Amino acid sequence: MRDLFVCRYQFAPYSKSELRQIFATTLQALKVTYDDAVLDVLTEVSNGNPGRGVRLARQVIRSLRDPTTHISESMIEEYCQLTSHDAPTTETTEMDRRISDAVKREVWRRDGGKCVRCSSRENLEFDHVIPVSKGGSNTVRNIELLCEACNRKKHDSI
Repeated sequence: MRDLFVCRYQFAPYSKSELRQIFATTLQALKVTYDDAVLDVLTEVSNGNPGRGVRLARQVIRSLRDPTTHISESMIEEYCQLTSHDAPTTETTEMDRRISDAVKREVWRRDGGKCVRCSSRENLEFDHVIPVSKGGSNTVRNIELLCEACNRKKHDSI
């Protein structure tokens, strides 16, 4: 009977328009003006991971002498060249894999505290639907609860 009520979620990577909207909202919240081309560059550099693009935008803003300055495409590209931002470092990758407590709570609530594949409540792990190495993010829509056995089976199929 339980199998009738198990929800299966199919997650897709963020689209370019979704990433642009995330970056636009972030820059507006930071009270920074920008060119439309900045959103394109952040989308390209983020490789589908909004966290990377937001982190890059914040780093560029911190590097400015006047944080309320207008950001241009050339400023982002220059910063990327100076810092070799294209290749993620081990430190960046470890930060990308970290799942916040708020996201964990929401995923636990959404998944009912059980494995989304077999409904087990033992040895649960938070798992990225789309791995960080393939552009996945640490958002609620990309994290699921799996038991250790289901997570290992999934790992073998990736």
